[in-house]
Amino acid sequence: MAFFKRTPDEMRRLQEGVPQDDSPAMRFLCGVLRRRKAVILGFVLFTVLCTACIPLVNVNFDLTSYLPKEARSTTSMELMKDAYGT
Repeated sequence: MAFFKRTPDEMRRLQEGVPQDDSPAMRFLCGVLRRRKAVILGFVLFTVLCTACIPLVNVNFDLTSYLPKEARSTTSMELMKDAYGT
């Protein structure tokens, strides 16, 4: 049990939320945990903003418009359109 082999200083740092190592990932994690309400509030605000922008998104369902005019697939689609309509 590694938990019981910790020094009193390590136990105090764990209880206070101080990172054991000074790596950037550990500092980021401790910062997020310390400011968890701000992180949740930011996430909620960003979600509301993205939800409000949904009506502004246009979807182009005609994927052939992305193909070059001289591509074989484009000319084949035009031939099928002329032959079968639509």
